[in-house]
Amino acid sequence: MRQIKLFPTLIEEHDLRNDPDMKLLMDVVDAQQFQPHPIIADALSTYAIDDGRFLHKPLLSNFRDRLQGLIDQYTNTLGVERVRLANSWVNKMRPGSYIKQHRHEMSVVSGALYIYADLGSVPLTFHNPVAPLRMFELATTINELNSGIFNVGCETGKLLLFPGWLEHSADQNKTENRITLSFNTSYYPKKN
Repeated sequence: MRQIKLFPTLIEEHDLRNDPDMKLLMDVVDAQQFQPHPIIADALSTYAIDDGRFLHKPLLSNFRDRLQGLIDQYTNTLGVERVRLANSWVNKMRPGSYIKQHRHEMSVVSGALYIYADLGSVPLTFHNPVAPLRMFELATTINELNSGIFNVGCETGKLLLFPGWLEHSADQNKTENRITLSFNTSYYPKKN
């Protein structure tokens, strides 16, 4: 017998706890101003404050370059054209905050880096894009072939890279510190 698992979705997980600029990144976040974010209920964000250019601060250029290298590895594995880091922002979830189900429009690769994540912070939930098409299946056991969702726990220093079209959300958070750096990518401009 041969099994063919069609159309897999690539999610990469990286451990950046020992990145040389992680402490610097934490310090920049601690000094940042925040305001409410429309997709995250009862949370704060830099999304509209710095025009989505959090990682474009000169102080973070080395970190941004290493992150770009991981994005390049992802697109190489996926076999798609190289993309560049576009917009980036920081979200602070408080107790009671939750993230509505959404996707990142016009982003090839999106990412979430947990800058702070208390033990027990709510995981990121990815939603199966083919679930609405599976109209009449009754699952007897939940596995990778029939699950409607997949939860990825958050830990300080964990980076997740995923396709921008993949819908995701987070249930109600119960911890004090769940701070995430999120970002999108776009294709490099074509040269004439």
